[in-house]
Amino acid sequence: MQTSKTLITTIGLLAGSPCAHADTAILSHAAGKLTGSLQAIRKDGVVEWNSPYSKQPLKLLAGRIEQMEFSTSPESSEPSPIQITLRNGDIIPASIISKLGEAGLVTDTSIAGQLTIPRAALASAQFGITNRKVIYSGFENIRDWTTGKGEPDNWKQNGNKLTSTGGSIAARDFEMPENFAIKFELSWDNRAPNYSVGFADPLSKNPSKQNLYRFNFDSSGMRIQRQSNGENRARTLAQWQRRPSEFSDKKMRVEIRVDRGKRQIELLINGDSEGVVVDPLGDIPTGSGVSFACRTSTGGRQTIGQLSISELHDNRKRHLAEERGDASVDCLITTDDDRWSGELTSLLTTEDEHLMVFKTKFSEEAWEIPEEEISTIFFANNPFKGSDGEKPNYHIEFHGSGNLSINDLIIENDRIEALHPILGSLQIPRGAVKLIRLINQ
Repeated sequence: MQTSKTLITTIGLLAGSPCAHADTAILSHAAGKLTGSLQAIRKDGVVEWNSPYSKQPLKLLAGRIEQMEFSTSPESSEPSPIQITLRNGDIIPASIISKLGEAGLVTDTSIAGQLTIPRAALASAQFGITNRKVIYSGFENIRDWTTGKGEPDNWKQNGNKLTSTGGSIAARDFEMPENFAIKFELSWDNRAPNYSVGFADPLSKNPSKQNLYRFNFDSSGMRIQRQSNGENRARTLAQWQRRPSEFSDKKMRVEIRVDRGKRQIELLINGDSEGVVVDPLGDIPTGSGVSFACRTSTGGRQTIGQLSISELHDNRKRHLAEERGDASVDCLITTDDDRWSGELTSLLTTEDEHLMVFKTKFSEEAWEIPEEEISTIFFANNPFKGSDGEKPNYHIEFHGSGNLSINDLIIENDRIEALHPILGSLQIPRGAVKLIRLINQ
């Protein structure tokens, strides 16, 4: 399989069928950009591009393309429950591990079907990535929400969405844990939407006790603000110049992750992190309320939907960053922070659960540990060179989580043929891929 090594600096791929693409090709040397849709990257490295201004696909020169950008499907950004890290740094999102032994493991993935990974190529595995306790999902009944003074104002409920055509506000108190994540989707059909979302909100009627955070989105961009007790005005902790005009489809998915113990707030837009904000102020907000407000003077509809509030745990992320200990043996860390060194020997599957069989020198018998009780496994660091000594040419990132370093690839319609230095030949659905970047010219 041969492709041009100077073809593309960055390629993003839309989830869904090729006919749904709304793509932009940015040309090198400030030559401009093209709108349309990517039809194929052929074996000879030629890019076939569908343009609304041409009856036939354009054949673009490899060296003239710097970047291709595509929209993202909301359904594609949930991470897989298992993330397997290879020795070369690649991360494979997996749904289940079906076999484990001395030779390696077999796992089912959303990016390339069933994969067999050699044991020596494994660096670590994390479990329960999506196992968050859901506190609230959807707008079950708008009458369960209030303004803080009475029934919600000026909202119309349509299934799982709330729509506003003017000034609207709705608020509700939850049994919120110290650390939580709130997700929702915003959409609008006017030029100047104006949203304000309060969280960790005490929903107090007393203006001097409004100790909370706010996410604001309007014609000037996005902001995370903090209002403290006794202050009439909110302070801006961080702001981003991402205006409504940047979102061509007039919608975006928002996720706000709040760690009150660390005074940190992470903002994600369409699955991508905009960064972590640190709250330097005292008297951290302890409220458990959430409020949604819309204001607009230009008319049009503003909608909030796909609401989800869940608990947030960072122990798996923390475990992966910790020192693993003796690298010559396997290391297993449980969700309760227990740590054991030894050998992960096999996998037992029953009707009700998956059990990891772990042998340690502290016990004569092997332990059978349920998968849901495992946070992180570090595999013994054994020599492994892979099946191909060539340096990879492309870096692929997937929606939700995961990435692969690829030697060569071909894109045609909804399929990507890729050659991986460890996993070999892969068939990857186009809709699973978020980004492809050239890393070796």
